[in-house]
Amino acid sequence: MAEGDAFTTAIYARSDPDGKLAEGTRGAAAKKPVADSTDPSLTTAWSAAALNLPGGQAPVLPDKQLTADAEVAVLWYYADAVRILGRSQEADRSILDRLESIDLGAIRGHPYLVWRLWDTYESLGVPQPREVTEVLISASMGNLPTTPESVFDTQAILEISSLLNAPPPVPGGLAKHFGDLLTSNAVTEDVTVASVLRSLTLLGRADESRRYLEDNVLSKRIDSDNGFVRPLVSHQGTIEGSYLMSRLLDQSFPEATNEKTTETLITSIESDSVDVTTKLKAMVALRRAGDARWQDYRHISKKVTTSLPSAVTPSQMVAYLDTVDALVQLDSSPKFPRLEKFNAPDINDPVVSRQAFLALSKASYFSNTSEIASWFPEQQKNLPALVREPSEPYLLYFSGLAAMANAPLSGLNSNDFTQATENLKDLQGCGSLKKLYRISTQPGSPCSLIISVQLMAAPGAYTFGRTN
Repeated sequence: MAEGDAFTTAIYARSDPDGKLAEGTRGAAAKKPVADSTDPSLTTAWSAAALNLPGGQAPVLPDKQLTADAEVAVLWYYADAVRILGRSQEADRSILDRLESIDLGAIRGHPYLVWRLWDTYESLGVPQPREVTEVLISASMGNLPTTPESVFDTQAILEISSLLNAPPPVPGGLAKHFGDLLTSNAVTEDVTVASVLRSLTLLGRADESRRYLEDNVLSKRIDSDNGFVRPLVSHQGTIEGSYLMSRLLDQSFPEATNEKTTETLITSIESDSVDVTTKLKAMVALRRAGDARWQDYRHISKKVTTSLPSAVTPSQMVAYLDTVDALVQLDSSPKFPRLEKFNAPDINDPVVSRQAFLALSKASYFSNTSEIASWFPEQQKNLPALVREPSEPYLLYFSGLAAMANAPLSGLNSNDFTQATENLKDLQGCGSLKKLYRISTQPGSPCSLIISVQLMAAPGAYTFGRTN
């Protein structure tokens, strides 16, 4: 069972009409603060602010994001956190420049993103541009929402209608429809459930929101150890899961797919509400499934190829690599950007070391590949000791394994590569899944698709090209 976490709790607390969830969480979590400096992420800082938790850190604004939707998201989390903490007046010119540089045309068809952009200005105490307000006012929802994206868009329309004290331009029967979505468990992600609850409150059905929170969250999903809400666990297949499995199964992937799989992939590729990285992953899975229709969408990958940046900052690296890792399986000739240099002097900081190992293991996705191989001398010299035996923290161990092939300063020899291959055997297999890798050497520890794909770069982890 998953542990309760601050972010899940915060998104429900923002949808709680009475604020009971946040109040109760503060009392329990005060005994064991979790939002501390060991997790510097923006969403952690936002969660701590939203719940008024002890030990929370001031939000740090990441560098500019590669896509408009990601940029809107980080600016909103940052601005909302500084508003809660009473620091909106400290907003400097740089965040306003970033707000003004967002291409409204790229998000015009997504009311939820426009709403978050509008709300970011509101949190910073800055007047919204007229065109942003006009896009929101003109937004309408023709059909009852059935996808997460349409649920979010509907909430956005209700939010702006409430502020303007105007009748919301949404279809009749919407409140009943939302109630049916909850009772039928048709929504399986916490952010979507929280959006439905907020929408019900905006539609004058706050009692239904309260009842759902009492019956399904407060009474069933509070983690007694830390006081936070446990996240929902979805067993539905996802595009990410299909993409990862297509990588792992290699030539055997078509045997694991059917018509429903490919149609789901095509629906995601054609959807206006799906981000471009997810579209690329769906295209890769469709191609590996042996369905030639992936070629009908090559204009998507070509557009991404032509819009790659000239340089990638350290804070952009993870998102960039997530995109380009799928892109290179569709387009063999993208012009890779340069990775801006960063230092990682503390080998005892697992977060810093993992970032260094990620840059080394994916150096071929940057134009300055050979230069990157000369970076991070301390991390590279620590690699032999790190990879000789699996140990905590395992995520750092896995990252080190993936970086072995591009660490010329490490002093690794052939015996180290042979030993790494042998050690991996202790981490392979859980239940009937004999070829996946577990998250630790502990008996019964679960397998991870993400880690299993990451280990594709590790020596001896897989033998591809055959049916496993």
